[in-house]
Order: sequence, then C-alpha cells, then structure tokens
Amino acid sequence: MKLHNGIEINNYELWDQDGFFAETGVEIVIKNLLPQMETAGIIVGSLHAPFKKDCIISEDEYESYFMKFQKCCKKGKAYKAKYLVIHPPVIAGEENITRDKEEIHLLKKSLSLWLKMGKEAGVYGLDLAFENLPPSQGWPSGCNWEMSLEIIKILKQPNIKTCLDISHCFVNKQIQSILTELNEKNLPVGIHVSDGIVDSRKDCHLPPGEGDLDWLNFFAVLQKNKYKRNLVIEVNSPYLGIDLLQKIISFLQKNIQNYN
Repeated sequence: MKLHNGIEINNYELWDQDGFFAETGVEIVIKNLLPQMETAGIIVGSLHAPFKKDCIISEDEYESYFMKFQKCCKKGKAYKAKYLVIHPPVIAGEENITRDKEEIHLLKKSLSLWLKMGKEAGVYGLDLAFENLPPSQGWPSGCNWEMSLEIIKILKQPNIKTCLDISHCFVNKQIQSILTELNEKNLPVGIHVSDGIVDSRKDCHLPPGEGDLDWLNFFAVLQKNKYKRNLVIEVNSPYLGIDLLQKIISFLQKNIQNYN
C-alpha cells in the first residue's frame, strides 16, 4: 500500500516465489488483502509462480512442485489475475536433450508437465505465460524466445502464452533480433521491463536507461504491433524504492512518446 501511494502504478505482478505474498494463503487474500487492494484501486494483473532456480525437477520433487503451482493458481483466481508467469521446469533426465527449438518436441515428460500446468491454470480461468530464460541446469543453453514460442506451438493449449523478459534477452544475446521478430501474431501477454549490457552474460535486470537497450526503438516496435498488454518493471538495484521507481516511470513515459 505504501508503494502504491508513492508511485503512479495501479497494476502489479505479485511474486509468489518467496516473501510475503508467497506465504499468504488463499483465505487471507479473499478476506483481507483483496478488499484492501480494491479499495486502494490496486489491480493484480499477474502472479509469478514458484520456480526451481536450476529449472530442473526430479521425480521426488514432481508432486510438491505441482502442489505449489496449484496453490498459486488458486491465489491467482482469488486476486482476479489474468495470468501466471512460469519458468518452465525440465524433468530430470531431459536437461541435455535440447539445444534449440527444433529439439523441443523431444522433451516428452517436460511437455506433459507443461500441458498439465496449462490445463490446471485454465481450470481457474488463468492464462499460463512461459518466460524466456537464461542458461541453467535444466536449460544448459537457455530457453530463448524462439523456444518459448515452439513450446506454445507444440502444446496447442489456448491459454498457454509467453512472457518476454528483456534482461534474459540480453543474456541469451537476442536483444537485437527480438526487436525485429516481435509481431502481432507472437506478442507476449506481458513484458518484464529492465535493461542489460550487450556483451555481458550476466542477468543484470538493470533499471531502464542504465543499460544498452534502444528504448525509443523498443516502444516503436510495440506501437507498430499494437501492443496493449502489461509492462512489468522488474529491476535489481540496491536503491530500489519509491524514488527509483518514480524515476523509472518518468524515463519510460518520456520514451513512450505517442505509445498508448
């Protein structure tokens, strides 16, 4: 509430990995949090679902992981969110199968899990957005934008979409190509907005304007493709707070120009 009162943002993506919102149960959301948020004019557009940092799930972890995901689905519905963002987990044993989009279809067990998750999210009226990812144990070469699109193509589940993370595009050395590949047919349901360094493989999540992204071109591409969906500020900074967020908002508004 304090954050909301200090900045010009009313639409949020809640972090369900750890911290306050992850520890909050559905009943508390319905009875306490949601009424307060609605009174303050706060909208929860999406939730970032729990994820394994190494993006790999063993057979022993499968059930507990899916139970956490189900809980997130229930909270997503309670918050009246539109979609959940996930880091697609890979089932142990399949992590070294794929290096590019042409091999995604070989991830049989993982595809089965992702489809199950998509259907579960659909039960609660939610879309499921697959985020492009930097390299990890589960995705040794990263899960880049094209691979995310290929997952959607294979699963053919209407509520399975993508979420584009700008910082991860830098890590995967895709930041230049992504601006030419985005079009009206492959637009993500949300974009995690941050900045990065072209020659760095570090997942920086810098505040917009502190890296190498051509923001005027970025917004021109969004405007050209009639993007009207969420831009989620996702930055990593020791100075993160109301003052920095207000500075980021002012920077983005300046670069948006005629983008609506």
